[in-house]
Amino acid sequence: LFSLGQAGFMLVGAYSYAILTIPMAKRAAVYQYYDGGWVQFTIGVLPALLIAGVVAALFAALIGLPVLRLKGDYLAIATLGFAEIIRAIVQWDTIGPLTNGSNLLKTYPTLKNIMPGNTVLFTFIVVGICIGLILLLINSTYGRAFKAIRDDEIAAEAMGINLFHHKQMAFVISSFFAGIGGALLAMYQGSLQANSFKSAMTYEILLIVVIGGMGSVSGSIIASFLFI
Repeated sequence: LFSLGQAGFMLVGAYSYAILTIPMAKRAAVYQYYDGGWVQFTIGVLPALLIAGVVAALFAALIGLPVLRLKGDYLAIATLGFAEIIRAIVQWDTIGPLTNGSNLLKTYPTLKNIMPGNTVLFTFIVVGICIGLILLLINSTYGRAFKAIRDDEIAAEAMGINLFHHKQMAFVISSFFAGIGGALLAMYQGSLQANSFKSAMTYEILLIVVIGGMGSVSGSIIASFLFI
């Protein structure tokens, strides 16, 4: 599926993580323009990472209902539009008590706080688990259905594969991992602002996939190192 909404889903994941993990003692300072904000509790890093993925997946499920009936360039344009719309909504002053508007989100747990002196290890563990789950999915019956749709939609449908159901599933699952990726990016940056999640981020991800080879997990991993 040629989607250009990755930056939007990463933004959702990053904001979900940051909002849920800012310590209570520091919320008043972070949300100084919004009377401390709406969220008045804090959860741990690992649950927040999972929730970041789940929230991104929920957004994908809602967007996928109308959008996945489109194909090719039309799908790409629609998902790109979503990414731009969600970036604008996050900065909307009306929901500022939740997202802090156009102001920075900060003081949440970063990689340096979690594993001082060994920030790379935590990232590699999380990414390794994600890649492992993706490989298990690819080699499952659902994964074979995904590959059949990728190769020939008409033949896949003739074999009894529900195209919309599987496309929706692929869209939601990929958005889940994009949300976790956004949370990791927030942890790496140390502060968060919606303006950093522009369409250029999506194009970089697409470039990594193209360099690594379409459909190749190991190729995408190697290409990410080469690109950075």
